[in-house]
Amino acid sequence: MAIRVFVWTVPALVLLFVADCMAGPETLDSLIQAALENNRELIASSSRYQSMKHEADAAGALPDPQFTISAMDLPRKTLSLTEMEMSGISVGLSQVIPWPSKLSATSRVSRLTAEMELSNVKGRRNSLVREIKHAYYEYSYWSFAENIIDENIKLGEDIIDFMETRYSTGRASLEEVTSARVSKSELDNEKLDIRAQIRSAVFMLSQLVNDTTLTDSTLVPFLTLNLDDSLKQTPDFSNNPMLAGAATKYEAARAKHSLAKSEYWPELMVGADYLIRKYDTSQVMAGIMFPGEDMWSFHFGFTLPLWFFAKQNKMKTAARYEIDAARAEQQFVDLQLKQSVKEAQSQLESLRQRTRHFIKSIIPLSEAAYNSGFVAYEVGQIDFESLLEDQMNLYESKLEHIELVKEYHQTKAYLDELTGKEYGELK
Repeated sequence: MAIRVFVWTVPALVLLFVADCMAGPETLDSLIQAALENNRELIASSSRYQSMKHEADAAGALPDPQFTISAMDLPRKTLSLTEMEMSGISVGLSQVIPWPSKLSATSRVSRLTAEMELSNVKGRRNSLVREIKHAYYEYSYWSFAENIIDENIKLGEDIIDFMETRYSTGRASLEEVTSARVSKSELDNEKLDIRAQIRSAVFMLSQLVNDTTLTDSTLVPFLTLNLDDSLKQTPDFSNNPMLAGAATKYEAARAKHSLAKSEYWPELMVGADYLIRKYDTSQVMAGIMFPGEDMWSFHFGFTLPLWFFAKQNKMKTAARYEIDAARAEQQFVDLQLKQSVKEAQSQLESLRQRTRHFIKSIIPLSEAAYNSGFVAYEVGQIDFESLLEDQMNLYESKLEHIELVKEYHQTKAYLDELTGKEYGELK
């Protein structure tokens, strides 16, 4: 009868999770923080945003002025600066001035493009946090599964000892002893698979955190049984980066439409040239010496958008279609988010109810079935295969229970991503 003390009860399982709850959240938070600081993909995305942000700051500036220096009206044969009355060195400065609405529209398009990249960065951050949580809860599940299988392996060893004792007294057959050993060997083999799953989860975490020194020994598994039942109201997902990005994309399309309309207006050009003249006092024409006085020249001009039917009209039409596409995409993202949130909420409620059913019914009944089956086997009411089946049913019910808890926390992490929950400040 001693072997029954190795069977876990539901209160014992609760205590196991509560004990790990004390250290688990800090470990998870530290992994999230490390990932946000060290993940190479996120760093690359953040750097792209910073680049686009600085480009947006420069987008509304005037084009650089043009400085020119040239030799003016030199004789073809001598290239002399003093032989002709109009010869000299000209120094000029000119500036192109785009139509004011064009500058503002260009600046707005560039700024909104940077904001779209910022939404991508926030979305990648939230996805990274969800991936960290998913891998961490996966690791926790397999760690607790290893604890459960260790208890069952110990139970299997005691069953083998018990059966060998009964076999030595003639109350059990060799076939029953062999069955007990086979059952225990199968558990040993399953533990090898669990260890492989643990290593796989740790490897995934190390990739996400960009820390090759991360090992199983540095992690503390955490799966709380306190499943939140306050998720019946539709959460606010207005902060979702995908939704914000779609809204920004629509505004950017409208800004491009304004930019296309501004192309109908000309660009202005203004400038001034200063002619430095030289003269030779020995040259006289009709008794008059050329004074060689320096001169100013001013010029003003503008572009002529004559090919509007081939350029501006096409740009405006293209921008109009881009607005329609951005509006449709924004509506699609909004609808998709609403459906995804409802689906996640429904799944969370189902997982919570199923988990509660395991705690209140399935696991206690499985334990009772094993205990009564052991008594029934001792008095010869059931065969040994039925007893082993009761043991495996109890083992599988405990595994399925913590798997439901794992899926609940992973789904909750997915819901956090949908609602746009942010972690830390974006640098």
